[in-house]
Amino acid sequence: MLLAPREPVEMPPPFDAGRLDSGVDSYLAAREARYDDIRPDSHKRVIWTGAPETRTPLAIVYLHGFSASSQEIRPVPDMVA
Repeated sequence: MLLAPREPVEMPPPFDAGRLDSGVDSYLAAREARYDDIRPDSHKRVIWTGAPETRTPLAIVYLHGFSASSQEIRPVPDMVA
């Protein structure tokens, strides 16, 4: 891999904050509405501490494994929030 060709990477990746004008929760719901095979309670979510859609100085992002879901470690995310 040391001598392998490398693809140029744009850092940081482009981000359009305008896509979130209706809020993060609405954005996630709209993105997942086009799929009808999402298991119950396995949708993307933000667990807000305090008022919804309010930024905090710190955010913790949990990325589960490919075949897993956030339900596997529930209620840890709720307790951390």
